[in-house]
Amino acid sequence: MPGSKNQLSRYQVIDECLSGKKKYWTKKELIQRIEERTDIKISARTLDNDIHNMRYNAQLKFEAPIEFCKEYNGYYYTDPDYSIYKIPLNDTHLKAFEFATAVLGQFRNFGILNEFAGAVEKVLQVVSNLKSRNYDTSLSIIDFEKAPYYKGTDHLEALIDYIKDKKVVELVYKKFNSKTEKKHVIHPYLLKEYANRWYLLGWGESRKDLITFGLDRIVSVRAHEGEVQFFMPDDFHPEDYFKNTLGITYTKAPVEDIILSFSLNQAEYLKTQYLHSSQEILKEDNKEVIIKLRLVPNYELVSKILSYGKEVKVLAPESLRKQVGDVLKEAFAYYME
Repeated sequence: MPGSKNQLSRYQVIDECLSGKKKYWTKKELIQRIEERTDIKISARTLDNDIHNMRYNAQLKFEAPIEFCKEYNGYYYTDPDYSIYKIPLNDTHLKAFEFATAVLGQFRNFGILNEFAGAVEKVLQVVSNLKSRNYDTSLSIIDFEKAPYYKGTDHLEALIDYIKDKKVVELVYKKFNSKTEKKHVIHPYLLKEYANRWYLLGWGESRKDLITFGLDRIVSVRAHEGEVQFFMPDDFHPEDYFKNTLGITYTKAPVEDIILSFSLNQAEYLKTQYLHSSQEILKEDNKEVIIKLRLVPNYELVSKILSYGKEVKVLAPESLRKQVGDVLKEAFAYYME
């Protein structure tokens, strides 16, 4: 399995290179980019096999239009619009999607699929629409938003198994701002995705507390070989841990009523896609829409509010209002220098 996961990561990087702005990529450049993005060292022969698989492997069904240009000594896509993420749909593909979505539909509200509910609904709706219309399904008419390459996804499969089997793990972790790696013994509870990044929530054996790890900073993970028994607090429910949190920064602070005033430009967006499941509209007139969120203020909430710029104003609590205001003052002062 580790080999197949590494291969998929390499295919993703090769596709990212050949479908980007730079047209021609030498073997050396592709190998270097793969090593940078995946920490996987490969030989020229391995790259040749990867390109061959992307071109001709019947199981992958990529049929990638990769050619080599002698003049520029590089590989390129003969179809500039091609990507392994853009898969044309024919009748066979559609039938396969129907079967897969039928299975997903049965389990969309259960266990691990809770984190992917939005994606499952996307697929179910798309297949339903394709079935009900007389579209030429050989055309590429759908292009889902795709996440960029994300380091750390190769740990997902192993972590899912460890969580499912309630196994204590030993992971080596390196923070972005640290030059050294640190070893942790963790009781893994939950995998959470936020903003195209994956995180692991677990109980730290030495810290005796809950810790969140970014998968992109996990150097390695394996089953712990010691005699530590898997532990979970009796009153702890992993699926509720982030219930009152936007994002993944958890603080042991009380939940507060977050009152925000938005311009009318944002009103329809807020009504059709909530900022949080606790969202409630308190007021709406010809000047503004005021909403309430039940959250613990954290870094992600502040960042989200700032992303709306002049379209939003914090009404309460006063501490959050001051925090956002201070950031805006600092930003203004920076631009005035």
